[in-house]
Amino acid sequence: VTRFLTLASTGRIRLAVAVDGAGRALMESGTTDEWRGDWEQAILDDGEKLYGTLTGLTAGRHVISLTAPDPYVTVSKLVLYFGGGKRSDPATSAPSLSTP
Repeated sequence: VTRFLTLASTGRIRLAVAVDGAGRALMESGTTDEWRGDWEQAILDDGEKLYGTLTGLTAGRHVISLTAPDPYVTVSKLVLYFGGGKRSDPATSAPSLSTP
């Protein structure tokens, strides 16, 4: 997920991801203002990239839902990677997904 940069210096910036309405995984940004996280890289990337892995899915159609439990979350792009081929933008310091 690429999010537009927003500021929440006294709060959190989280995005919940659910597949087929079952459970949810949280992605949290450490970049809540220009002094925290990797703000400079996010500016260069035209948004902050949050990465996560969804496991245990079967082949076929699925519904992916994104919800923002916090204010100030804006999504620019959702990219799904199914493997195969070479990744051109590996996640080296990405926030990990955790279940609440």
